[in-house]
Amino acid sequence: MIKQRKIELLAPAKNLECGIAAIDHGADAVYIGAPKFGARAAAVNSLEDIAVLVEYAHLYNARIYVTVNTILKDEELQETEKMIWALFRAGVDALIVQDMGITGLICSHDLLANAAMVQCQQRGLRVPADISIIGFDDLPMSAYTSPPMTTIRQDRTQLGKSAFYALSSLLADVPISTLLLHARLMVRHSSGKAPQ
Repeated sequence: MIKQRKIELLAPAKNLECGIAAIDHGADAVYIGAPKFGARAAAVNSLEDIAVLVEYAHLYNARIYVTVNTILKDEELQETEKMIWALFRAGVDALIVQDMGITGLICSHDLLANAAMVQCQQRGLRVPADISIIGFDDLPMSAYTSPPMTTIRQDRTQLGKSAFYALSSLLADVPISTLLLHARLMVRHSSGKAPQ
């Protein structure tokens, strides 16, 4: 019996407007150029535009991948790292990289991290000797990947309670402030010291 795999419709977007249009027309995921270090010089997008696109995409369960696909010079690594952390804080689902000067990936969920780990291994990269990979969710399978995946654990019960509180407050026209949920880093064997 042949097992059917879900096909992902991945669309390129040169800017915020194109990304929104792609999602409106059924794209499961969109890839867009980073503010710097992208192969398409004309496709330079601000962090703010990318954050807006991420928020819009996630409303429709679509994902946003950002390209950081130029060969990096040593003097650009620190600036690239800062940009990647800013993209992570904006909620980007994954990066598309060319230069493996990037020594680690933090993925928005464990399934994506597992797929990244498999793809890296198929291309001859050793996890974590060549690249560290971290997931988010701490799904049960994370402890059994090869190598076992470092991941971020979120208390699902607390997350559900907080969502209920926020929703019931909004329905009752009660303003809410920021809800802070604590997460825990589950260090396993897919992360390590950056290669020199």
